[in-house]
Amino acid sequence: MSSKHKKSKNCRNCSPASYQNQPSSYNKTANPAMKQKALSAHSIGSTVAQSADFAGVSERTIYNWRDQDPGFAQAWDQGRDHLLEGIEAQAFKQAIHGDRQLLIFLLKAHKPELYGARPRPAQPAPTGMDIDVIEGIVSSWQ
Repeated sequence: MSSKHKKSKNCRNCSPASYQNQPSSYNKTANPAMKQKALSAHSIGSTVAQSADFAGVSERTIYNWRDQDPGFAQAWDQGRDHLLEGIEAQAFKQAIHGDRQLLIFLLKAHKPELYGARPRPAQPAPTGMDIDVIEGIVSSWQ
């Protein structure tokens, strides 16, 4: 590393141990309030980065909490599911009130057996024999 190298929390060459003495949100120990802040931000649609920033931790911390704390992981997933349910309900309202393209999309997504793409039966290519038979039938009509 050159003498001009400035330590950065995003630098791949700097070890996390090098930040032990620096004031950083990366050094904070998890407490319930921090986790709750992250969950609150996530439940209203924030990205992992935004949720981490709001809680004052790194994105990696969020992923570590998810990996190491089953309660946090469950709450994180429930927050995402609740948000998606709200988005889905809003989409259905818009579809019902005139957004035809959205309506078609939702029907295909939720009832693919009824509204999804159906495979077309394969049509055999005409062979010489088929054409001969057709020409024979057509010529018999003349």
